[in-house]
Amino acid sequence: MGASNGIINGNKSIYISYDLRYKDNLNLQELQKNMSKQKIYVINSENTYGLLQHLDGHLITDSIKNILDKTIYFIICISEKTISSYHQTIEINNSIEYNKEILYLITDKLFTPENNDFVKSLVKNKKWLLFYNDQHFTECLQYLSKINL
Repeated sequence: MGASNGIINGNKSIYISYDLRYKDNLNLQELQKNMSKQKIYVINSENTYGLLQHLDGHLITDSIKNILDKTIYFIICISEKTISSYHQTIEINNSIEYNKEILYLITDKLFTPENNDFVKSLVKNKKWLLFYNDQHFTECLQYLSKINL
């Protein structure tokens, strides 16, 4: 993957949203490392949670909106825990409200747009990829290398 391909252009800011209980997933960690090596500035749920954990309600929403305003691409990891993640729900709502380019990564084979109505209604006509094994990880990297922002 060369430095001139797709999202690997310049100093782009990519936001990766995930339920914080998913933060230790190896594929997620590798994805973020790969992007950082390619000079992509990665902001993620764990970063923003750390910054915002001492704020209340509307201040959290306003702060996430400010961060999203500087983000050009949004990757949302969907798992069965997404529904119960307050922080991730705010991230998703704001990414949709800001009309950001979104890629959904499906991290649970039992929780896909093909077998879950919630995920289907969330994803709608946006791009989504499976992301729960090594083959999916490779496919995701290939897809991201082709995106032209």
